[in-house]
Amino acid sequence: MKTTEIKIGNTLLFENDIVEVVEINKEAFYVEHPKYGRLKSTVIDLQPIILTSEHLKEHEFNSTKHNYMFEKPITDYGYVLQYLDWRGSWTMGIKYYDPLNDNYIDEVFQFNGVGLRYLHQFENLIELL
Repeated sequence: MKTTEIKIGNTLLFENDIVEVVEINKEAFYVEHPKYGRLKSTVIDLQPIILTSEHLKEHEFNSTKHNYMFEKPITDYGYVLQYLDWRGSWTMGIKYYDPLNDNYIDEVFQFNGVGLRYLHQFENLIELL
């Protein structure tokens, strides 16, 4: 994991416990530990969490008829995440809907090169949307 990937608010592992990054400065990362409170750490102490379908559901992505695809409708478009076994990661795209007919246009435009494997990568992407 690169230090440039870590942002305030990211969820990571610190000694096998789930923590949230609360501060970043030149010397260290500060995380909020559920048992010990605020702790100082380095990137070596932090480990990524594998992105799962449960994380997507927590961020209001709904499962489609294919359990490997999740979507979050906005208005006439929505974000789609699809797991690609052969790549071992999630890819993200946009699905366009027809709000007048209350159905979707079966077209997904995928962003090439988006390979989400970890929860913090997904959190960073969602923050930009």
